[in-house]
Amino acid sequence: MLLRVPLARKPLSPKTCARLVPSVYTPSSTWRLGSSIARKQPSAVASTRLVHEQPLARTTITSSYTSYRTHIRHATNLASRTAINPSSNVPAKHQQLYASLDRLKDIASDYVNQSRLQLALKGLETSRPTVRIGLLGLGQDGDVAARKLARVLLADALGDEGQWEKLLQQPSQDGKPLLLRYGAEDDILPTNPLVNELNIPSRVLEKNNLEILITTLNTASGPNITADPSGLAEAILVPPLQTPVASSGRTGFVRYPVHKAIVVGEGIQGCLDFGRISTALEASTLGVSGGEQGLIQVALSVPRDSPRTQTNDTGLISPIDIDQAGVALDLFRQDVANSAIFNTKWQASNIQSIIKFLASDPMDPITGDAVGLRPTLESHIRSTLDSAADAIALSERTANKAVISNSIPDQKRQEISQAISAWAQHAHTDLQVSLANALESRSWRRTTWSRLLWRVDDVGVAAEEVLRSHWLLDAESTLAFLAGRIEQAGFFGKFFSDTIRDPTPADLLNTHALNAKVVETGGIDIFHTRPWPLAIHFTRQKLLHTLVPALQSRAQSLLAQSLTTISATSALGVWVYVASSGSMLAEAGAVAALGLVWTLRRLQKKWEAEREGWEAEVREHGRVVLSEVEDVLRSVVRSNERGVLRQTDLEDWERARGALREVKKALGDVEHVEEKVQEIGVAK
Repeated sequence: MLLRVPLARKPLSPKTCARLVPSVYTPSSTWRLGSSIARKQPSAVASTRLVHEQPLARTTITSSYTSYRTHIRHATNLASRTAINPSSNVPAKHQQLYASLDRLKDIASDYVNQSRLQLALKGLETSRPTVRIGLLGLGQDGDVAARKLARVLLADALGDEGQWEKLLQQPSQDGKPLLLRYGAEDDILPTNPLVNELNIPSRVLEKNNLEILITTLNTASGPNITADPSGLAEAILVPPLQTPVASSGRTGFVRYPVHKAIVVGEGIQGCLDFGRISTALEASTLGVSGGEQGLIQVALSVPRDSPRTQTNDTGLISPIDIDQAGVALDLFRQDVANSAIFNTKWQASNIQSIIKFLASDPMDPITGDAVGLRPTLESHIRSTLDSAADAIALSERTANKAVISNSIPDQKRQEISQAISAWAQHAHTDLQVSLANALESRSWRRTTWSRLLWRVDDVGVAAEEVLRSHWLLDAESTLAFLAGRIEQAGFFGKFFSDTIRDPTPADLLNTHALNAKVVETGGIDIFHTRPWPLAIHFTRQKLLHTLVPALQSRAQSLLAQSLTTISATSALGVWVYVASSGSMLAEAGAVAALGLVWTLRRLQKKWEAEREGWEAEVREHGRVVLSEVEDVLRSVVRSNERGVLRQTDLEDWERARGALREVKKALGDVEHVEEKVQEIGVAK
């Protein structure tokens, strides 16, 4: 029992404590006396705890009421439950592995089996860990078969039949599992609400430091236990035990992990029960992968007449004969002269293969302890790590499947991409053909330089007609149909969902926010119900408001310059004629004619260059806007409605895998004893 000593501003002296005890005594005042003396002990912390083990300071005080002894240990010697550092009772050779497993428990709690991990941590806290073996009976009479097998495995042929053997030959009275431990039969055991405990003076349990859990394989405890190989292995290595819930009276399940498990079936019915749970699994490995292959054994009890009957001792399934082994045991106890018969029947029963599975860990012949890390415990840890890795991979696959199921299939994306390519090719062809036809039209030919004098006001009208009637009209209409296909495929879902409210007039009047929204959508007008890019329309409006007025203004400017030049040269010719009193008429006419010809030539060159530049600019704007629309559509098809894994999930998987790597690295540090294990061999 741990008590926290309250702090005092000034510690009480021993004399004061001696006066307080006889004068004011209560059962709760004893710890106060010990705590005041404890404060005189040097410590790095202010608080202390009272415990009944490993004392640092010991004080004995006797009063007229009672005499007692208080043990004090400072709080700095107590390891926190959540501390990464291993507990002080963990052997030094296991501390790194213990710390890494404890960290794995916190980091990968969603993926690692906590019951099996706690069992592994408990085994690392001692240099001689106890291995728990599960005998799981199959079918209605599986519990009886498991009890009979436990008897023949643990009984001593040289001794008399014990009371515990008679108990094992009877079925369970209350249906609770039975836990067999080494000890005297007359020991008083504490009451366990989950299992019935029984001490057995068995040499097998003592020598190999084992305990055996006898229960049934409850295939109805999980809906996928027979369909999922990992679920079956989980049910075998972590058998669920029934427990009543006190408040409601209903039956619940508590997981009780084991290091190894033996699935026991007896007779034809046992074989049939085993066949039903293994139909969905691989025949050779029972669906058990990795380190779990050495942790699970199947024992099917069938009649065996001869030891030469075909066996499968090295495989997963071991055919045995429990009844014949029991008969051999009884015959040997009746008379030692029956040793030959005992040996024949014992070998024929093939029980030795199960004993070999139980006592598979090599032990030091001198100390009786395991050499290094006990192989069964190591296999248990590796199996737990493999299960955690499989759980992480399963979680990742499930998340990827969810992302794929919520995304548009790649086949549909490829079809839409091909449609976009066809539209782009058609749009560029339409731009070339339509502009060529527009520039050859009658209205545009009226704007040539020779007609500019009386058609200068028609330049803007002709240019506007080219843009409104011929510039990418067919491409814009086919874009609407293409956008309809894209919307039908679901690519515009995030832009045009029903949850987006209609913009208010205040939103529309906010020019800066409107421009930001248009830029963010990449050319898709979010204020229209038509889900297609309006870049062609916007570009046409831009050209109508920029290029057309500029062309009209340039035409008027060139015409004014030409008329001014012609007027100036004509005036110069008149002045020459007047100045020469009519004698230089030819010269005056030449000056006026030269000015007229030069001006018209200049007007022709300038105006035709302006028209060609305007045509090239309109054509270039068409190519640019088509490329932009194509890029927008391709980016929508490539990126939209494509699920993405959450960053938090990716980080969790990476942290869990990192913790697994640390455990495996620490587990590799204790594998240097394998050579010594091979030298010692399996303890018989």
